[in-house]
Amino acid sequence: MNTPSINHFIEIYWEGPFSLKQVKKKKDLAVDYGLYQIYGNHEVQGPQSLLYIGMANQMMFGERFEQHSNWLKFESDQVSIYLGYLGSKGSPEIKDDDWEELIAISEKLIIHYCSPAYNTQHLNEHPTEKGVVVMNYGKKFRIPFTLNSFANNYHRNAVEPNDKKSNSANEPKWHKYKWKK
Repeated sequence: MNTPSINHFIEIYWEGPFSLKQVKKKKDLAVDYGLYQIYGNHEVQGPQSLLYIGMANQMMFGERFEQHSNWLKFESDQVSIYLGYLGSKGSPEIKDDDWEELIAISEKLIIHYCSPAYNTQHLNEHPTEKGVVVMNYGKKFRIPFTLNSFANNYHRNAVEPNDKKSNSANEPKWHKYKWKK
């Protein structure tokens, strides 16, 4: 059995909860970029549900949340927001090009794993980047401490529902595609 290699080890330090008003003030050009989580009430999933994961990479958190104001004003209750900063104390400085790649990979992996109610992209995409580990530190709230792209390896043996080879003898243990009758 091959041991998977780690190509990207990404650390994210989370802070929060913040109100929308507090986040809109986050406009420090040097530091206010990264990932964010929005929690609120959801009709099906209930109170304090993960509604949205996003990133502020071309604009600061404050600017990004101005764009979200148009739908956040319709939420039935006040939302809680957690901000994630790439890197941890003592980690080496990250080049801008690498930062943008790492933050995009992290967002995609967290969305795919957590399936927030309002996200539409990356939900059904298996992470294409191999060997990614994302560590979430600080006030991460409900997202997992660690996520990785190794978990999708079980899909390579999955059998599609219309595949003639599909039977109980050859179905993988982690089969995700076939309905049980």
